[in-house]
Amino acid sequence: MYWRKSCPKCHTGDLALDRDIHGWYRQCIQCGYLQDLVAKPALAQRPIAVAVAASASGAWRAA
Repeated sequence: MYWRKSCPKCHTGDLALDRDIHGWYRQCIQCGYLQDLVAKPALAQRPIAVAVAASASGAWRAA
């Protein structure tokens, strides 16, 4: 996950989410600024897939 142009140090850098043995952090790709995170940030939920089944007539319908 990236935060574009949101670095508090250089104000133009992009922050990238990453983790190591110590936990989650965000790092600026341009200047190298590091920001430790207490917990992993919530990611956007993905849409749930809908199952589809074939009817007796051969046409597809949502299950």
